[in-house]
Amino acid sequence: MLATIARIGPIQSQNARAPFLALAARLPGVSHETVSAAYEGFGLVRGSTLRGTVHTSTAQDHPMLDAATRLGQAALVARTLRLVETTPRQAWDSLEDFATDEWRSPADLFRYLTAWIGEHDPRAEHRLENGAGRYFAFGHGGLVRRPLKGTWSGQGAPAIAPPAPCSVRRRARLATPGSPIRRPPPPRSSSGI
Repeated sequence: MLATIARIGPIQSQNARAPFLALAARLPGVSHETVSAAYEGFGLVRGSTLRGTVHTSTAQDHPMLDAATRLGQAALVARTLRLVETTPRQAWDSLEDFATDEWRSPADLFRYLTAWIGEHDPRAEHRLENGAGRYFAFGHGGLVRRPLKGTWSGQGAPAIAPPAPCSVRRRARLATPGSPIRRPPPPRSSSGI
């Protein structure tokens, strides 16, 4: 089942049933329990990645989606957070550290991010009170979500955390020189060379 997800790529999953239906269409007989167990065991993870929307991917592919998300949303994050003395990377790392030991609600993460900016970057004139601003507290690629109550296929409020148990290794790998977070690919030449 995980190999199938790896082959087809991330599944857009604002509707929590989408990964279950996508897998059932490709693997007749795959059970709800099998897919749910893959989420529970972190073989599958659900996070706000591509274009800031909710996607399900394999845990192995999640770091790539995280890197692409951070790069793709960097300008919007900078315009919204308006950090002066800190960087979005520092804010994201702090949010991940805050959520490492327990699953957090989006409201918990929003309160934490607001307090963190107030403490670490008091000159920042952030715009966190709008929808996009609230989203940045839980919507960056380094966090994954699970249902706060109910089943993995049900719609409901999410709980958010780094993708355990690999979050420390993943973060260390992404922070190494040459990672896509530190060094985006050079722009393409218009000359075709």
